[in-house]
Order: sequence, then structure tokens, then C-alpha cells
Amino acid sequence: MFEALLKAGKWLFIAIWLTVVASVFFGQSITTFVFHELPFMGKTFTKVEWENAGQCAGSTCELNRSCTRGGMFRDLQRNHLMLGTPRTMVEQKLGKSHEPNRNSCAIYPLGMCSGLGIDMDYLDICYNNENRIASVGHHQS
Repeated sequence: MFEALLKAGKWLFIAIWLTVVASVFFGQSITTFVFHELPFMGKTFTKVEWENAGQCAGSTCELNRSCTRGGMFRDLQRNHLMLGTPRTMVEQKLGKSHEPNRNSCAIYPLGMCSGLGIDMDYLDICYNNENRIASVGHHQS
């Protein structure tokens, strides 16, 4: 019986050691992916769902507590907001931005998506002098 406990303890030690080593080498990558990448993928963009997520009922906005738009970010970035797309086409899909325009960028709220879900995340679409998309990204504020 003592040998069985010793053998089990050996495997427990090995499992703990491997967990620690994996955390040291891969922990930051996994954490970054889970908290800052994963919330921004997985949903297909639809104009109806985008508009519904931005509407407020009474004094509360569902967008502030959910991440409905956030999950559409990757699809928007890869399939709808390509570099060179005219601003008019973007506004037809997403509507006009109601956030302050800074540095020729339109800002759209995505919801509380990344990190611990306590700060708002925003879609940033920056335009060049010809009013065509120059860059697309997101930030937390």
C-alpha cells in the first residue's frame, strides 16, 4: 500500500511540475488569447443583430453589459471592413458613429468584452484622405 501511495505521489508531483512549466512558458499567451482575443471572434456579422445590440430599452443599454457586437469583430475585420473600403459603405453596414471622431477615425461601441468585462471595448475604423479604410482595430477604455 505504501508503494502505491509513493507511486501516486510521484505522478502527482510530475503533473504539478508540468503544469508549472507550461504556465511559465505558455501562460501569458493563453491568458492573452482568452481575455483579449477570444471575445472578439465566433459570431458572424449581421446588420440586424448589430443594430439591435446598439439599441437601449429605457435607461439601460444591453450593449454595456453584453458583448454582442464584440463577437462580430473578427468577421467584420476579415470580411466586411477591408482596407480601401469607402466610408459610405461602412456607414451603410454599421450606421454612423455617435462617438467623438478623432484623427479621422470612427469609433463604435462593442460592449464589455475583454479582460474581466468591466470596461467598454470599441471598434476603431480609421480613414485616409480619400475617406477609405486605412486601418481597423479595437481598444478597451
